[in-house]
Amino acid sequence: MTHLRRFLHHYPLWPALIILAVFFGYPVLELLSVSLTNLKGAFTFENYEKVLASAVYMKALKTTLVISGLVSVFSVVLAYPIAYLMATTSVSSRQILMLLVLLPFWSGFLVKTFAALIIFGFQGPVNQLLVSLGLVERPIEMINNMTAVVVSMTHSLMPLAVLTMFAVMENIDRRLVQAGATLGGSAAQTFWRIYFPLSLNGVLAAAVLVFISSLGFFITPAILGSPNETMIAQVIMRLVLEMSNWSVGGALAVILFLSALAIFLVFQLVFGSVAMGGEGTRGDKAGDSLLSRAGRSLLAGAANLTDAVAKLIPRGLPGSRMTLRFIGLAGIVFLAAPALIVIPVSFNDSQFLQFPPTSFSTRWYAEFFGSEIWMTATVRSLLVALATALIAVVVGTAAAFVLVREQVPGKGLLIGFIMAPLILPRMAVAVALFFFLARLGLASTPFALVIGHSILAIPYVVVAVSAVLKRYDRRLDQAASSLGASPARVYRHITLPLIRPGLFAAGLFAFITSFDDLNIALFVSGGLQNTLPNQMWSSMYLAASPILGAASTVILVTLSAVLITAELLRRASERKLNLSGPES
Repeated sequence: MTHLRRFLHHYPLWPALIILAVFFGYPVLELLSVSLTNLKGAFTFENYEKVLASAVYMKALKTTLVISGLVSVFSVVLAYPIAYLMATTSVSSRQILMLLVLLPFWSGFLVKTFAALIIFGFQGPVNQLLVSLGLVERPIEMINNMTAVVVSMTHSLMPLAVLTMFAVMENIDRRLVQAGATLGGSAAQTFWRIYFPLSLNGVLAAAVLVFISSLGFFITPAILGSPNETMIAQVIMRLVLEMSNWSVGGALAVILFLSALAIFLVFQLVFGSVAMGGEGTRGDKAGDSLLSRAGRSLLAGAANLTDAVAKLIPRGLPGSRMTLRFIGLAGIVFLAAPALIVIPVSFNDSQFLQFPPTSFSTRWYAEFFGSEIWMTATVRSLLVALATALIAVVVGTAAAFVLVREQVPGKGLLIGFIMAPLILPRMAVAVALFFFLARLGLASTPFALVIGHSILAIPYVVVAVSAVLKRYDRRLDQAASSLGASPARVYRHITLPLIRPGLFAAGLFAFITSFDDLNIALFVSGGLQNTLPNQMWSSMYLAASPILGAASTVILVTLSAVLITAELLRRASERKLNLSGPES
């Protein structure tokens, strides 16, 4: 009873929990119920039996697991040098690199997929380079295959791997590496035997998060893949939207849910929350505990091999650490460059996707801004994103205050529930929400878009505001209270002004989450409330036109401006919090 009173006392947490419980938790349970019933409403496992007995479904599931596994491996391997570069460089350089990583991360999967369509197309730069070098006589088919899908998905999810590994690497005590060097260890020895084991938590966490995120992909395989690369999310979309087969579609969505949840829970049980939380380690226990004796032997062998290779390199050339940093810079270019290709393509006068452009024209912008369909979708996206940001900031901030400052019973479970929409595949979340709202007659409404996007945005706001509050010096509030200020006046005149930049930054991230979403919009819009990503998807899926370059550029410029503003506000918030700290 005491725990119940304490929980009821933390009423600012209720709105977030109620929204997520009603529009996320219950729809997921309802979808599970649908997958376990037949047409007569009786309990049955026949829908799951159909999935297991179908060669088509099982092939799609196998393809999904294979592609997700490949993308996870490539993302982690390619992202590690970037995370290492960010963790070992100066603070000012780190902020610039972070922005360069965040820009492609938030530029949108549709924009990145469209960029890949240009890069690997018949008139794309890759084919032109191969022809100019004489490696091929004529342009070759580089899309509609596994390679294009894996490369594009890796490019899309590498920033997630970078951010996850960087969160661990930045907390590694560099004095441990320096101590290894003073004891005679070479750069390779100190890296493989000290630094890498300490970063292993982040490596494994990045692999898990990328794998889970890959499970729900459908844009990239649908545009760049062939029928042989059909992933499970594509099958779910067809079953639900085209065939209205909720039973089997629900069963596949539940399998997708359970697969992601099982992977996440196993990781948490085996390796603990430190890796997922990004806290890293300053000692020798966390990273070392993940390595068996055989693993440490492999690392020793890698160090010896690196030393042997280094001896073959002429003096004056970069060493192993400089090489790793150089690879990291190359990775940054790999992340940032493809999205920028859409800008010159949007100014091409040709009817075909061509890079570099053969002529300059603004015809596609004139067509974009002169089209009622495109403008209606753009305005709707902006309005929905603004409404989503407002709801997410109000609800998420209130929840963050309670979770950071109060002792709430079952806080770990509550945080896990709030973060669940980010952990589970968005496709499955979209299917569950659509089924729930359709039964209430709320699908194909602006409310459906706003509430669906709020489910995704609230966790981001909770994370962002919690980070600000953890750095906030509460003695300022206590001083104001001791001078007779009420809690409301303390919040309005002390707390809010100091954290306002952080709140704006959180709101801008919520705005981006909504503006860029396709999964929720594709289902709940019903074709009647198309957003800009939804309209882009329809146009890209039917026939890629250069007008998509104009639309992609609009999205890229809008999200880049929002992201840069958010970063500036975040820095302003940090400066305010530092000035309000103990030394002020």
